[in-house]
Amino acid sequence: MNPSTNINTRNILIVEDDAATVSILNIWLRNVCNVFLARDGEEALFIIDEMMKANKEVDLFVFDISLPFPWSGITLKAAVIERWGIYKTRPFIAETAFAMPQDHDQIMKAGFIDHLTKPLDRKLLLETVEKYL
Repeated sequence: MNPSTNINTRNILIVEDDAATVSILNIWLRNVCNVFLARDGEEALFIIDEMMKANKEVDLFVFDISLPFPWSGITLKAAVIERWGIYKTRPFIAETAFAMPQDHDQIMKAGFIDHLTKPLDRKLLLETVEKYL
C-alpha cells in the first residue's frame, strides 16, 4: 500500500502524553489529515498494529521525545521500524520541550526528519506536516 496522494486522506500518528498538547495538536491537524492519538508507546504500537490489520498505514509520525517510562520518542521510533520495516522510510517528526543543541543532535541522529519545540507554533506545525506529507 502506498501513501495516499491527497493530504486530507493521509494518516498521522501523534504520540503525546500531555493532554493539553494532544488537544491542541488534534484541533490544529484534524482538518488536514486523519489524526490518530496515543498517550504512550504501548498505545502507539497497538494503534499501528490495528491499522496494519485494517490495511491502513501511517504516513507521518509525530512523537514527543519525553514519554512515560519505559518509552521515549527515540526508543519508540526504533521499535516501530523494527516491527514494521515499511516505516523505515516514513517521516518521523520529534516534538520536545528541550531546545538545547545536544538534544537536537541526538534527535536527528536517531533518524527523525525534523523536530518541533514546545510550546508549539501552529503555523510552523502545519508547514512542517504539509512539507512531509
